Amino acid sequence: MSEDNKNLFSLLWGYSALVAPQKLVFPTHLPFSIVQHFLIHHILLNPHLEIYSPSERYQYTFWKWVTQCLETMPQHDDDEIDDRIYERYISLLGQSRSGPPPQSYTTYYWKSLDVPHDKYQSITLLESRKTIESGTTGLRTWRASFVLADYLIAHPGVIAQKNILELGCGTGFVGIIAAGLTCSDPRPIYMTDVNEDVLARCQNNTQLPCNPSSLHPNVRYCTLNWSDAIGPAVSPLRSMLSDVAPEMILGADLVFDHALFPSLVGVLALALENGANALIALTIRNEDTLKEFLRQAQEGLQFEELLYTPSRTAFVGPSDGDVDGGQEVKIFRFSKKGFRLNQYIL
Repeated sequence: MSEDNKNLFSLLWGYSALVAPQKLVFPTHLPFSIVQHFLIHHILLNPHLEIYSPSERYQYTFWKWVTQCLETMPQHDDDEIDDRIYERYISLLGQSRSGPPPQSYTTYYWKSLDVPHDKYQSITLLESRKTIESGTTGLRTWRASFVLADYLIAHPGVIAQKNILELGCGTGFVGIIAAGLTCSDPRPIYMTDVNEDVLARCQNNTQLPCNPSSLHPNVRYCTLNWSDAIGPAVSPLRSMLSDVAPEMILGADLVFDHALFPSLVGVLALALENGANALIALTIRNEDTLKEFLRQAQEGLQFEELLYTPSRTAFVGPSDGDVDGGQEVKIFRFSKKGFRLNQYIL
């Protein structure tokens, strides 16, 4: 993709992911007619974005910014802002812009490393735009999910031909990518969470017909309470995990509350009993928190950090930077003590 096209598509990528306009770069160096044509035919009239559109509050902010930028661009005598852009902006003027941001569809663009550089797939989610909604952080996608998904896209072999169990599935982001990478594989992907609202949102997102996961033949959804691993319900949990027979456990941003560490270590120990491995992506908000989790984990688990930097990131476009922007994310591979950590080509 040429640099000029990349500048134009950055507007699409940013709009789709609800990036604040002030964090986008308007390509004023390009001809007015080319920029406006792209805005109309790739964003305004985009069939996917008409169905899975950003919130009207965000649209108002974006099209107001676009109108202002177009008005300040150098124009030829026959250049003028298309009525369709003005009409979209005017139609949004009455939208309330007070109170917390409403939930919205977001679309992220990505590509496998073995496809042509300009061939992108997309993943669309209905997600909260607040950090906490309905008492949970699971209704919004966090940075660690992007990093883990990026790793899976770069190394699809780690999940190929394996029963997959995801802990804390949230919006479904990681699971959707995993399902998309294994669509031809009938082995099950179990997506789990303790919160019923989160699990329902995950299921709805996974089954959106625009997502590759909708084609997977065997995605399942289960309530899983980590505390059962250290309580009287441990026997039913062990039986459930025996039925699942996970071979790869996935999880993103699971380590943030010290009170949950014994439960998380316990459920990992149970899930890894038969020689499975786990890939867990952790956002490093506090080094002491990570050290305490790893200290508790090493009593029954063995682990290693994967020295992986998503320099060839599969995800494209600007990042809004509002959630965990700039935070370091580390990926760890866990197994039960006494079992070998499977080695993968990195």
